Amino acid sequence: MDNRDFYRALHTPPPIPSMPHSAFGVSTEPNWSGLWRRKLALDKDVLPVLSDLKFRLQHNSFDARSKYQWRPVDVGCVHCCPAIETPRHQFWDCLYAQRLWSLFLPTLQSATASPLSWEAVVYLMNIQLTPSASQTVGPHN
Repeated sequence: MDNRDFYRALHTPPPIPSMPHSAFGVSTEPNWSGLWRRKLALDKDVLPVLSDLKFRLQHNSFDARSKYQWRPVDVGCVHCCPAIETPRHQFWDCLYAQRLWSLFLPTLQSATASPLSWEAVVYLMNIQLTPSASQTVGPHN
């Protein structure tokens, strides 16, 4: 072994292990290639701030209190629910979120043939549009 081989052995970084991406708040892994195709097509119809919010929710970068469970801080819901504040709770399961969704879901539900869920809204999973909605929105959905 010469000096060059010794140097390479010392300075070769260890391989980075591939870790599976666990989608936040869903039971099955999303189809990421299909999601990105749909996401790029849909983002032209969505406000940039909503696209950013959706991206943060999809990639677990939304700052919710559940991320600070290891610190001595209150991680409960800010709306006095007994649950821990996770993005899913904050945007879907909380009573305040359900009240807001009750204003918008009937309109969205009329355009889909399948029930809307957290997975459908955030990860665009299992959304079946009605024929009239497909004609209105276009083929990118």
